[in-house]
Amino acid sequence: MSVLQKCGQVLGVELLAQAVDDAKSNAKDNDITNCDFFVGRAEDILSSVMNRAVKGDILAVVDPPRAGLHHRALIHLRRAEKLSKLVFLSCDPKAAAKNFVDLSRPTSKTYHGAPLVPVRAVPVDMFPHTSHCELIVYLERVDLNQLGKTQPEQRSFYHNSSEGSTKHHTSSEEEIQLQC
Repeated sequence: MSVLQKCGQVLGVELLAQAVDDAKSNAKDNDITNCDFFVGRAEDILSSVMNRAVKGDILAVVDPPRAGLHHRALIHLRRAEKLSKLVFLSCDPKAAAKNFVDLSRPTSKTYHGAPLVPVRAVPVDMFPHTSHCELIVYLERVDLNQLGKTQPEQRSFYHNSSEGSTKHHTSSEEEIQLQC
């Protein structure tokens, strides 16, 4: 609910009708009017819900079950041209790995639309003293055709090395590290 006040429009999809009723009630109690919530399986209704978006630059947040996103939901996300950013919450990073690979694949007969590639990953230890760890992955849409046309200094990024200093890399280097 805290995100709702910072967004132009929020569209929520939930399998359980009670959860949708609770979300609507919370929005009403907090005087938030820029949101709509829908009951159904994401793989069945995601496309029609995303077509309701009035803005051209969509940031989606997905929190799939332990098994990961259903393949049809993943295909809908890849095809959604308005979708430029994705936050993927995973309670089982090993199970979600296939989803990350499929979201990042180059365009093909199965995977339409430019890929969504991981930009940052943050582990979240919600269960201390256990081996379980949640993972939040931020992905952005990348037009692979434009990568070669961009100057290297425009594609640069920074990351912290293990020594704590900041190193500068460009995407033309062979090794790209993503640190959590």
